[in-house]
Parts: sequence; C-alpha cells; structure tokens
Amino acid sequence: MVIVGSEGAVSQEAAAKASSCNEGHTLSACLDFADLHRAQKIRGHKDRWARQLSDFEMAARQKTAEPTNLKEFLDFAAAARRRWTAQEKMNWRPLVGKLSDLPRNKGRATRRMPNGSH
Repeated sequence: MVIVGSEGAVSQEAAAKASSCNEGHTLSACLDFADLHRAQKIRGHKDRWARQLSDFEMAARQKTAEPTNLKEFLDFAAAARRRWTAQEKMNWRPLVGKLSDLPRNKGRATRRMPNGSH
C-alpha cells in the first residue's frame, strides 16, 4: 500500500499500481510512504478516477472559476505533492496496524448483516 502525501485526493487505482505489496503480506508490512517523485507520478496519472471527474470537480479542486481540462488538473494534482513528516507517519502507523489485524476475504471486505448473513 502506498500512501501519498498531498493536499487532496489521489486515485486508489494509481496508488495500488505503484505498490510492490504482494497479497500474502499484511497491510502494515506493505506500508510505503511515497517520496516526492513517486507521489508526483501517482497523482499525475490519468486513470479511471481522474477521467470520471466533471469539469466542475476539477475546477473546484483547483480552486478556480476558469475553464480547465484533465491535463491541467493532473498537472495541478502532481504539483500538490509534499513530503511526509515524521509525525504524520507516526500517526498513520497505528491505524494501519489495526487494519492489518482485520480478517481478509480475498481482498474484499465482508459486510455482515445484523442477522449474521452477508
């Protein structure tokens, strides 16, 4: 799992593709805080999440009223990366450890209904 330091959202698809984590590892063993170069590459990737954004969403994320397009948005997103601080990394690790302890169901979350069925 790659966690990208940024001021905005990033596609989970792009982050997952950048990860070197194998299915057999726990989430905490696979945790990787992206460096600036890697974060820029992930955030600037044209993927399904980025392509589904409306013109309004792209402009709102860029805080502009001017017309924008996907390339301009991806350039903006890539430039918004930043370094992880030691405090931020320390704050994320306990959560990732707790998530690592949750049972896995072939990579999919299982939702149980109140009566015990799925």
